[in-house]
Order: sequence, then structure tokens, then C-alpha cells
Amino acid sequence: MFQNVLCAVDFSATSERAVEHAAAWAQLGDRTLELFHVVDPPIFMAPPEMPELYFSIEESMLRDAEERMGTLLARVRKSVPSATGRVSCGFPASLLLERIGAAKADLVVIGTHGRGAISRTILGSVADRLLRTSPAPVMLVPPDGRSVALRPKTIVTPTDFSPPAREALVIALAIAHENDAQLHVVHAYEIPAAVAHDESLARGLRTALSGQIGIEHPELSREANVHTHAREGAAVATILALTEEVKADLVVIASSGRGRVATLLGGVTDRVTRTAHVPVLVLRPH
Repeated sequence: MFQNVLCAVDFSATSERAVEHAAAWAQLGDRTLELFHVVDPPIFMAPPEMPELYFSIEESMLRDAEERMGTLLARVRKSVPSATGRVSCGFPASLLLERIGAAKADLVVIGTHGRGAISRTILGSVADRLLRTSPAPVMLVPPDGRSVALRPKTIVTPTDFSPPAREALVIALAIAHENDAQLHVVHAYEIPAAVAHDESLARGLRTALSGQIGIEHPELSREANVHTHAREGAAVATILALTEEVKADLVVIASSGRGRVATLLGGVTDRVTRTAHVPVLVLRPH
């Protein structure tokens, strides 16, 4: 599970938190960890008579980044001796996507910026592009929130029983087994307005929906550390409430699916990644 971990760094406090999580994951078994930083080229036009100014500034930025990477890498190697670091110059999102392929990364860890639900309306161009196009799962580490275990001990994963959600559940189970963690599987549902006014119909539908996890995933009943939850309510609020209720360290969610639980960015997954105060592992369907 996740043999090659790639962590995007920008030397910010949030980035440092992401590195801690990446290092913790890399400590399990014979795994690789690479820290990757991209220097944004300076955006200005040097005077025609001083073309060397632009390149001097770029070289200075690269030297500074290399020094910072060396310092960071020395610290990370205390827990992951084989960790490596790389610095490039160019457009961060494009180079990071290229590096994911070159490094054969199967887990990308990146910090998100901003504080609170409102200011994280925009995660940032790099994180947003990764969520849409990364061939590897992306773990988003928020800048704030309560303290969580670097290696998850309690995991929440939502399901709408779609193929992507089933894939996410398989991964969540594997992570739970690997870390001896508790896994909470949640199905959020809402009673249609056309049904809610009929008490008998609404009651019957609630009964049917409350047992759907057991019908769709009977194998979960054999897992000692798996707990299932069928809850009526809006998906995002339900997922986040359960995450806080069980003090989860990680949310595992599909980036696309059916219905309200895991629609592509702009839907439930998008809102969970932007508002959760614990790391969120986003899995794109194969």
C-alpha cells in the first residue's frame, strides 16, 4: 500500500505539517519518500540592457531553495534515512504532475493553505489541479484543526455504493488493516420531499436505507474494527460531524461517484476537502 510517497513542499508551516504526515507513511515498510519543491520563476521583465538580472534573481531563488531543502531533508532523514529531495524551477502544477510520473509515486501529500472554511474556498491552483488530474491518490493536509495521529488510528470513509466509492472503501480497509486502525463507514441519505410528507412511506424508506450498508457490503460484518453508520442528513455535514464525533485522523473519499456522497470537485468531495480539519485522502477512480 503506497510504496512511493511524494510530498510537495513550499517550506511554509502547512508544508511542514504535510512533510510530517508523508514521513510517517514512508516509515511503514520498505518505502521511498521524495520531497519536491518548485521555484516559481520571477514574473517581471528585466530592462533590455540588463538581461542578466532576471537570471541572477532566478539563480538566487534556486540557491535559497536548495539550502532550505537541505535543511529540511536533514531533519526528515532522522526518521526516514532514505528520503530524497529535489528542487526544480518552472510552473509548480505541471512539474509536480511530471514528477509524479517520473518517480512512480502512488501517494502524493500536499498541504492546503488558508484558515477555516471560508478562506479555504480556494485550495490553491496546485492542489486543485492535482485533485483533478493526478494519476495517484492525493492526501490534503489542512493548515489548522485539532491534532491527529500521523499514522491514522481512526478513519472515516463515506459511501454511496457507486464503483468509485467501493474502490475507496477497499483502500480505506487496507489502510485500516495496515495501521490497526478503526474504520467508520458512513452512508448519508436524505428523504425526498415528495416522500417526507407521508409518514408511513418515509418510515419505510428510512428503514430500507438504514440497512443498505449491510446489504451492499455484508463482508464488513466480519471486520472487528469496522463500524457502519447510516445517517439521515446532508452528506457534507454528516461526514464532517462523524469525523469529529469519532476523532478521526483521516477521511478517505472518492473524487467522483454517483449521487451526493462523492461527486467531482464542486460537489461533496470538494466541500469535504475544503472544510475538513483533518487530512483527506482523495482517490480518483481507475
